[in-house]
Amino acid sequence: QRAKTLGARLSAFAALRRVRHELPSQRAARPSAARSLRRLGASALYPMLEALAIDARPLGALADGEPEVLAVGMLEALGMLRDARAAPLLRAVFAHAAGEQSRAAAEALGRSCDDRTLAILSEALGGDRRAAAIEGLGQCGRREAADAVAAALDAASDGDEARRLALALGRQAASWAWKALGPERTREGLGVRRRASEALVRGYLRQGGRCRAAHRVALMMAAHPGLIAIVQEQAAGADEATRSGLRAIAQAVTTR
Repeated sequence: QRAKTLGARLSAFAALRRVRHELPSQRAARPSAARSLRRLGASALYPMLEALAIDARPLGALADGEPEVLAVGMLEALGMLRDARAAPLLRAVFAHAAGEQSRAAAEALGRSCDDRTLAILSEALGGDRRAAAIEGLGQCGRREAADAVAAALDAASDGDEARRLALALGRQAASWAWKALGPERTREGLGVRRRASEALVRGYLRQGGRCRAAHRVALMMAAHPGLIAIVQEQAAGADEATRSGLRAIAQAVTTR
């Protein structure tokens, strides 16, 4: 059995090395090797952890920019595995790496989103990891996470950040994701979807342009069945064009 396990791990290391030849173009908006790495499945857990934590050189010679692409891809693939053994490394990368690696680690953590992760990401909303924390919380389907993002959206004064927060709420509240979890979680999801929808309507009333478009997308993702009532309650004092825009979104949600 030990020999079989060792053989499987050696095969996984070899498969991970082959991914190096499938790295995407650096011209992509967000280049990542995650798709190729996800195909390796759970057997790639230890090879990816070793490459990220210790030394990526056994994977072969990498051109300029490729180590970043490979690291981001491995972090995203680890998130899809939702394996608790990866959490310590993901927390370290989130806390100490920069840019896309911090973002990818936050999203990976958010996919599992235990109590410790929720606390870390929520606290990070008040620090220099705020942008990555928003993306991580957007993957966390818990009411507490929706509360944290909704509160941040209510307080947001920067349009670009409000847009990111709105889309994070949309991902948290996505109706199809909750329905896929079964009847019990669907009922739980209604609370998250309502919390998100209320905050998104408030944000829509305050924002304009590109940011308002993001709120529209997020409201469509949440698709709360009570959106018409939420709009009627919160948009009563808005101008007619704004009320008309929100009513159109609510009608689209309730009739699809």
